[in-house]
Amino acid sequence: MSKILVIEDKPNILEELVTWLELENYEALGALDGTTGINLALEQHPDLILCDIMMPEKDGYQVLLELRAYSATARTPFIFLTAKQEKIDIRYGMELGADDYIAKPIDRKALLNAIHVRLARYNLFDQHAHQQINDLRQSILRALPHELRTPLMGILARGELLSEATKPLTLAETRVYGKSIVLSGQRLQHLIENYLLYVQLERYASEPQQIDNLASSDWIQVTDFIGEASTQVAALHKRQAHLYLAVQPGRVRIPGKHLVKIVQELVDNAFKFSTAPAPVQVTGNEQANQYVLAIADQGRGLAAENLALIGAYMQFERSLYEQQGLGLGLVLAHRLTTLYGGQFQIKSTVGVGTTALVMLPLG
Repeated sequence: MSKILVIEDKPNILEELVTWLELENYEALGALDGTTGINLALEQHPDLILCDIMMPEKDGYQVLLELRAYSATARTPFIFLTAKQEKIDIRYGMELGADDYIAKPIDRKALLNAIHVRLARYNLFDQHAHQQINDLRQSILRALPHELRTPLMGILARGELLSEATKPLTLAETRVYGKSIVLSGQRLQHLIENYLLYVQLERYASEPQQIDNLASSDWIQVTDFIGEASTQVAALHKRQAHLYLAVQPGRVRIPGKHLVKIVQELVDNAFKFSTAPAPVQVTGNEQANQYVLAIADQGRGLAAENLALIGAYMQFERSLYEQQGLGLGLVLAHRLTTLYGGQFQIKSTVGVGTTALVMLPLG
């Protein structure tokens, strides 16, 4: 049974709407003012909210703004009930995140039809989310064993050669084997850390309290983290000469370790998919109310259809370009950016290059 919250300051209208909903086998909740409605929404988690606009103290616009700020109600279908039918009012409500408008006096049939349509769309979205989770499980089952086994076999093979050596190894030979073991171990460690972080972020996204905790992170100065993280990755690829940094100051709300992770994964991708001496440019500056970080390479680029398929445990054109790793870098960067209220974009042209954009709210 779907639960619907009605926020309406006129008792007779509220009673009538609740009765209509109950006759249609909905569980109906009623609130006579915006503050009570917000509290009920956060406590009861309704499947849909009907809300009057013209109310004392907190009007419908304020109610919508507050509820959209909470993860538990950020996506709840929201329908305005109003006598205001000016286009500018409708546009304003839609820009705030309203899903629909029902004009007063309310037509019972039109209202019930609008509720049915919005609930159906929300349920379809929910089914799609569950399908994505199932797809993710299947991707893990397919990819993870292979990706774990590859570096592990490198460690075991070199270790076996060392343990079964029939004559003393030269210092140069020992260093070669040791370096190979370390590289395989580092690859395995990076894979495990990325996988564990991805699982942690998935848990954050499904728990409202966790997201609220993320929103209270400290403000940091980006220049304390971006340059050093980019330089470290360039050094691992032995491409320091091909890294171009132009990062201006800016304050954003995200833990330093998570900003570093975003930078590391994106810069690492840029070097992986662009051969020397092609440059990798890392730029950052304030634009309007955002700090915009851009990592651009001059590599092979991605086709439009591949850009639309960015997802966990998937790599683009792997059959053509055999690339190690689960392909979690872009996904982790995207998920971290959006969890802290930012936006993430990939712009790419085949044969020209790719630019990853991270846009975080300014402090």
